[in-house]
Order: sequence, then C-alpha cells, then structure tokens
Amino acid sequence: MIAFCRTGWSGQDGQALMRRQEGEHHMGTPKDPEGHRNQILDVAQRLFLEKGYDGTSIQDIVDGLGGMTKGAVYYHFPSKTAIFRAVTERMASSSSQGDWLGQWPGKTGLDKLRNELIASLSAYSRLDVTFSARTLLKSPRMVGEMYLKSMDRIVDVITPYVREGVEDGSIAPCNPEDLAQVLYILLNMWIGIRFSTMTRDQVVSKFTLLADMLKGIGAPVIDHRVIRAAVHLHAHLKSNPLTATGGESTQVESDLNQDQRVA
Repeated sequence: MIAFCRTGWSGQDGQALMRRQEGEHHMGTPKDPEGHRNQILDVAQRLFLEKGYDGTSIQDIVDGLGGMTKGAVYYHFPSKTAIFRAVTERMASSSSQGDWLGQWPGKTGLDKLRNELIASLSAYSRLDVTFSARTLLKSPRMVGEMYLKSMDRIVDVITPYVREGVEDGSIAPCNPEDLAQVLYILLNMWIGIRFSTMTRDQVVSKFTLLADMLKGIGAPVIDHRVIRAAVHLHAHLKSNPLTATGGESTQVESDLNQDQRVA
C-alpha cells in the first residue's frame, strides 16, 4: 500500500484555455482525443521509467510522440505535473484491475490483508515512477493531494479483508473501516513519504515498531514476510539511479506554480 496513486486533475482558467486553443490550432479538432491522450501517457510513462520524472521534460515527451506538437500535448495536459498525475492514476487503476489487487488468497482475512500489502510493496514499476518524482514529493501540497485522492480507493479494497478478519477471529473486534484508514495513514504518511530516503535499518525499525503497535491492538498485519518485502523494495529503490535520493530539479517549482494558476 506504500503508493502515491489515484491522483486527480481538475479546474481550468484563461491560461489553460489558451493552451487548449493553442493545441487546437496545431492539431485541429482532435478526431480521437482519448487516443491522443493515451498516446501521450504511454510515452510519458516509458520516459518516466527510463529517465525518472525529474529527468524528463515536456520536450522529451513531445519528441517521443513522433509528430505531435507541444501545443497538442498542452491541449490535453496543462503541465508535466498534470501528466505525472495522470500516469500514476492510470498505473494505479491498471493495478486495481489486475490479478493481485483485491484477489489475494488466504485462509483468513488477516492472511489476505498481509498478501495484499506484500503485493503492493512488490509493484516496482508503479513505485519506480512515483519515487522518481523526488522533487514533487517534497511539496506538501502535492503529497497531500495525492494521498487524499488515493485513500478512498485503498481503504475500499482492504476494508473487506479487515471485516473478514474480525468475523473469523484473526483480527480483534474493531470498526473495519477505521482500522483500514489507520493502516493506510501509518503505512503511507508515516513511512511512505520518507521511505526512499531512509536507511535499511530505519526501514526495519519502523516496520518492526508498526508490527508491535498493530499486534498490541489485535491486528498483527505486519509479519516477517511484509518486512522482507519492504526491505527488498527499499533495496530496489536505492539501486535504481532514478529513485535513489540525491540531485534536485527546479522544474517542479515551475510546474507547481503553473498548476496553481490553472487549478
């Protein structure tokens, strides 16, 4: 569940409208706007995986589209940050429709909840894109928006497991939705935000403390397998130059300021 996903985008003003009009000028009225949008996201996702968010420019995306103009890109997305939001949302949506999310086997609700968490910690491609945006993740506004957008979706997925665990006795009696929200907040806000900047020992320490806390309230979700998956994810992120900490980009400030004007 350590993820920055289900982000959204809404709002238009005169500047956004001008960009859309510029796009229309360059590409005409789009005959297949959804196809063009998906093409942009396909190229952006590939570049984010290859170069990271910070290392990818709008021009890189335009160059990868083979003929589509920058105005055409702006017709669909007002900034690179908006493209990032759409890419991560699409990847999260794809995951939610895949084989693992909401469908892990287990003898008890607790087993299924653990397996769900392990699967989420193993979704390397989606997490690579997320953690490559190191500068975006330094923006409280951006992080807060992303987490709020993803919370309902994740809580909806794991609440039935908690409820099943309460019913079968593997989890102590509680309000299932409340516990699901607590799990989300602790894993994503307390650990997730700084996950890629932690040392291995810090990851183990935080997950061990979280395991003890949850065990104390009768919800022993974190076990050695979950901690091992977290350690493996941490090692993966540290070994990937796109997600390893270090290096800054000023592009994010321009993007975020731009977003504030068009939101």
